Amino acid sequence: MRTDAPTWHKALPFVALAPMAVVQNGSLISLPIVVLTLLIVKSSRGPTLAFRGERLAAGLALGIGAGILFWAFAHFLMDPLLERLFGKIDLDSLAAVRGNMRNYLILLAVGLIYGGIVEEIINRGFVIGWGTVLFGERAAVPLMLLSTLAFGLAHRYQDTAGMISAGLSGLVFGVVYLVAGRKLMPAMLAHATVDVIGVTSIYLGYGG
Repeated sequence: MRTDAPTWHKALPFVALAPMAVVQNGSLISLPIVVLTLLIVKSSRGPTLAFRGERLAAGLALGIGAGILFWAFAHFLMDPLLERLFGKIDLDSLAAVRGNMRNYLILLAVGLIYGGIVEEIINRGFVIGWGTVLFGERAAVPLMLLSTLAFGLAHRYQDTAGMISAGLSGLVFGVVYLVAGRKLMPAMLAHATVDVIGVTSIYLGYGG
């Protein structure tokens, strides 16, 4: 449903995406923009924070299943192909996790809290969820693609192959979000599942 929201409301989803697209760790700038909007603009809260639908089991299965399947696809097929085409995915920043339980638990917590929750609220709930309310149902897919692009660019520190891989993971999370009726829980679970398996594989010496 399209609203007659003020123009500055309609600009905010794009303002939140911009730092991720142009600045390393830009989501740290996006987060306060989203939080301030949620505090000031009451109408943004419901669409942004819509958590789950009526069918809890279906949402759980969708999120965890999509996360497992995408991780396997990326690990065994997509990432090796991307590395062959564009060079190695740079995961040097995660090297300290390998074999180190303390670092593993810290990164696991960051992946679950910041990746699985915060990034999904920004990229899916705020940009797609609220954005669709602002611009109408037809905007859902364009907004998903725009958030996918920003999500990929936010991972530019992983070099070209890593940036593309991250962008495609963002596309999967966006599709899960839309399939779930613009509810966050399945997308959060998919994101968290990918992060947990990925970080664990690096800790065990199978990735990175």
